[in-house]
Amino acid sequence: MEVSKSEAPNILAALSRDKIDQMYSQYVLIYTDASKDSPGRVGIGCYIRLFASSPDIEMEARLTDDVAVQNDEMAAIKMALENVHQLD
Repeated sequence: MEVSKSEAPNILAALSRDKIDQMYSQYVLIYTDASKDSPGRVGIGCYIRLFASSPDIEMEARLTDDVAVQNDEMAAIKMALENVHQLD
């Protein structure tokens, strides 16, 4: 199925979720992100999906201001991995 970028974002999001569910339902899915705003405030977050039938885990945290975004990205990955490890 071909979809153009001009499609409504909610349609593209639904198609993406369906494709991910079809291809990776037997895996733990982990998404992480970090961001810094113009005053230098830093935040991180992660989203973990163990199984399609289980509740999703969402976490966020505020970090020290003016830290490099690469360090923030690593902190988000660390937060996700620590929480996945605790679920075993």
